[in-house]
Amino acid sequence: MLVIDQIPYAFENEEGEKTGLLLDIMSEIQELSQVGLPIKPIPLKRLLSTMLLDFKACSLLANSPLVNDNFDLVESIGYKMTGGILPLAGSNLSDYSSLKGKSIAVPLGVRFDNKFHNDTTLNKISAPHYINGIKMMIRGRVDAVAGAIPVLKYLFKKEGFDTSFFGSPLILV
Repeated sequence: MLVIDQIPYAFENEEGEKTGLLLDIMSEIQELSQVGLPIKPIPLKRLLSTMLLDFKACSLLANSPLVNDNFDLVESIGYKMTGGILPLAGSNLSDYSSLKGKSIAVPLGVRFDNKFHNDTTLNKISAPHYINGIKMMIRGRVDAVAGAIPVLKYLFKKEGFDTSFFGSPLILV
C-alpha cells in the first residue's frame, strides 16, 4: 500500500501526525477492505520504480500518460485535479504559446503530456520537489512553476504567500 510522500498527498503536519489527501483515502480503503500491509509513503521515483518492477503493490496515482501506459487502473477515486503552469502575478499566460520566453520550474515527476514534456523550445528548469520550484519562484529565479495547481497554491499558502503573489494559471490538463 504505497502513496507518494509529498505535500499534500502524504506528509507529516506541524503536530508530527502523518496526514494527506492520498494517505487518508488509502487508509479508508484499507480500513473498509481489511486488505493490505501498512501504508507506506515513499518518494515518487521510488514508488514508480517499485510499481514498474511488478512488485505486488497498490497505490493511488494520477491519471497521466505515464500511469495509463504502465499500470492497471482499477477504479477512479473521483478526485479531479487540474495541472498546468502557475505564473508570478502580472504574467499573462493566455495560451500555450505564451510560455515562450518564460522560465518554468518543473518539479520531478510533473508530466502533463508529451507536447510539454518534449518541447525543447521552452525554458524548463528541473526542481527535485514542488517546494523547490515554489522557492525558486519566490526568489525570482523562475517566472512560473509547473504542476498540480491545487498543490502549488497550497504550498504557496504554507510558505506565507497569498493569491496576490501569483497570476492566473494556464491549465494544461
